[in-house]
Amino acid sequence: MAVPMNRNALNNSPTAIEMARRAQTVVDPPRGASIEHIIHVAADLFAARGFDAVTMDEIAEAVGVPRRSLYRRFRYKDEFLVRWMLRINDQICAALARQPVEAAPLAAILGALREIEEFRGEPLRRIRIMHQITAGSLNAQSAALTTQLVWEEEMAHVLAQRQPGQPDAFEHGRLMAGVALVGLRAAFARWNALPEAKANRAALFRSLEAVFAAITQSGN
Repeated sequence: MAVPMNRNALNNSPTAIEMARRAQTVVDPPRGASIEHIIHVAADLFAARGFDAVTMDEIAEAVGVPRRSLYRRFRYKDEFLVRWMLRINDQICAALARQPVEAAPLAAILGALREIEEFRGEPLRRIRIMHQITAGSLNAQSAALTTQLVWEEEMAHVLAQRQPGQPDAFEHGRLMAGVALVGLRAAFARWNALPEAKANRAALFRSLEAVFAAITQSGN
């Protein structure tokens, strides 16, 4: 990302954490538009014009719903990004839980990413757009980092469940989740730097494999 973020400051922000937790709550979409559709329309606007330049009123107009109706479902503009990222996280965690138990944590996470990309295709396109959005906005970066804290917690739980009976399973899972997120950020940054024509699935997984292999070797 273009601008460093202060993780300690974000950890101490009740509004940011509350926003991430609230974003996990299931709510009814405005009449005539699904939550998924609204999030995608907002993301396209953010990518095209920049996160800070887009207003809630413009999102409502683009979606075709009343402003008041949109505000009942999305209290903050950041919440569009938070919900979007949490949906991707749900897919990753569900796929991670299906990986072979004997697989090492980083190998299992890589397998989960392969699975969701093979069957859905959307997550990689979304992550590329997310990088474009967050690269130019501190507000968007803060929303992304808030969500990453939730990702780390939930991924730690899934990894811990893969080690039943281990007394320190959750702490080990949290450690591996944190390491994985560092690796993912490095791999995605490398992938996002590629020209659009070369930023394909194969290139991304070559980057992921290289970064995860380097992390594994450094830990041996």
